[in-house]
Amino acid sequence: MKQWLSDRLFILYSIVLALYLFHVFLDNSYLEWTVEILAVPTLLISFYYATRLFQVLGGLFLAAGSLMFLSADTPVHAFPLDLISNMNLLVFLSMLPWINSAAYIGFVMRRVLKGL
Repeated sequence: MKQWLSDRLFILYSIVLALYLFHVFLDNSYLEWTVEILAVPTLLISFYYATRLFQVLGGLFLAAGSLMFLSADTPVHAFPLDLISNMNLLVFLSMLPWINSAAYIGFVMRRVLKGL
């Protein structure tokens, strides 16, 4: 079961990122709340499937963030609101493989045209 789920995690990540992109372009508050609510289980699932190193580092960052969150006297129900602030970075990082592919294709095209 663990292997089956880990092989399909990209579907969950893709859905969350796609919903976030729709939220950015449509500025829909329902989409924002959906992404914020889906970010919590995504965080927990990612933490579970991470390697030990990233679990330790993530745990330290989560502990530090939790201390800051609690010291700011923010209500607990506002926790998902803070998770969406990093989605811009995640969307950008998910686009890097496509940008790399485009750069590689451009390199190959220059080599082909130079050979002609």
